[in-house]
Amino acid sequence: MSQISENVITDLLPLYYSKHASADTLLLVNNYFEQNPEFASEYKMPISLQTPKLELPDEIAILKTTRFYLKMRSLLFFLAIFTSFIPFAFGDVSWIEEEGVQWLWKDTPEVAVLAAIVAIVCWVLYAILQSKLKITEL
Repeated sequence: MSQISENVITDLLPLYYSKHASADTLLLVNNYFEQNPEFASEYKMPISLQTPKLELPDEIAILKTTRFYLKMRSLLFFLAIFTSFIPFAFGDVSWIEEEGVQWLWKDTPEVAVLAAIVAIVCWVLYAILQSKLKITEL
């Protein structure tokens, strides 16, 4: 085997300590440590200073949650717009004595108020969900 310089081993140390190096690289660095004990004593990282392995959150769960939030945002947006326009609806209302086109807000105000309340709730929920998704820039 050809002589490996100290600079090459120093460059490989971050990979060596993070356990992302290949088996050949690990073997190369271990052999260099055995051949050069003074270098090994200087660059061997004590166990107390090694970085702990961090548990990454389950990416599939995050993806499913984000997908659910996006679907809910679309549904709430549709419901908010739909229920916002219901009080301004008009049509031929057969259960009212008068004939012809009737305004919903004028002739059945209780339905119009109920639709307006549902619209406000949908808009508030949409805004809350939008702020949650704004963190992820979606």
